[in-house]
Amino acid sequence: MNEIIRELYTIEERAARIMENTQVQRQEIQKEQREKEKLIQKELQQEMEGRLSILKSEMEEQAEREMQEIIQKSAAFMEKLNQEYDGNYETKAQEILKRVTEV
Repeated sequence: MNEIIRELYTIEERAARIMENTQVQRQEIQKEQREKEKLIQKELQQEMEGRLSILKSEMEEQAEREMQEIIQKSAAFMEKLNQEYDGNYETKAQEILKRVTEV
């Protein structure tokens, strides 16, 4: 009987060690998983920052192109107004004088 009790005690000790080892392995696996998750999150963050940087520079380039286009259109419009004014100065002055004197 004592031998059976010793054998049961030995089995119980082994089972306890197995449970302890299993717990330690579980904790190590969880730690590795957290580290992998942190690494993936960091990589994703860097990728998002890179994409945002590219988008920002593209938007700045597009805004610059649009501003240059507006500046060119404004300059062309002003040049057209100046040409119209210079070419029709006498006519416009006479029309204004005529309107003023008719009142």
